Amino acid sequence: MWAPDLMAYAVSLCDALHDLARRLGRPGDAAKWKSAADALLQALVGALWNGDRFVARHIEDDRVVTTEAIETCMPILIVDRLPNDVQTLLVRRLESFLTDHGLASEQVSSPKYRSKGYWRGPIWAPVIYIAVSGLERCGREDLARKLTRQFCELCDRHGFPENFDACTGEPLCDPSYSWTASVFLLLAERLARRA
Repeated sequence: MWAPDLMAYAVSLCDALHDLARRLGRPGDAAKWKSAADALLQALVGALWNGDRFVARHIEDDRVVTTEAIETCMPILIVDRLPNDVQTLLVRRLESFLTDHGLASEQVSSPKYRSKGYWRGPIWAPVIYIAVSGLERCGREDLARKLTRQFCELCDRHGFPENFDACTGEPLCDPSYSWTASVFLLLAERLARRA
């Protein structure tokens, strides 16, 4: 399956390798990685953007897969590489996952939403961090600050569980998770800098 989250991650990796090769004084390698990143970006937008949102496609038959899962919003990771109209619609779609406690991993209105459905509903620290970083890069500081505060408040109340219920904010799954604590520290630092 061609998935927008994986494609965006691949673009991000190629961009990082381009930057590393450039810093190491290897212009030939840098050019190759930039070319690879640009080609992947073109494929992402060309094949997986339907004019309104990102979709996935089956590799075997190119059939479109639509979902109400937040993975389709993960190109926010490379939002500064996306065309302006795609950025605007991507952020609008990301906002549709927003609850009083953060970003649900499945839209609450979806028939597949499950409060304890692992990646079908709960709030996850890595997704919050990717979203906040992307929103900051595309000038949506307001929404980035809102998500930052929401997540830090969840951690302040409940500690660092693996994930949180998107509708109630209650902790779910493992009660102590390092990625939750790590994201809390990174986001708390952002809050402290703005205070």
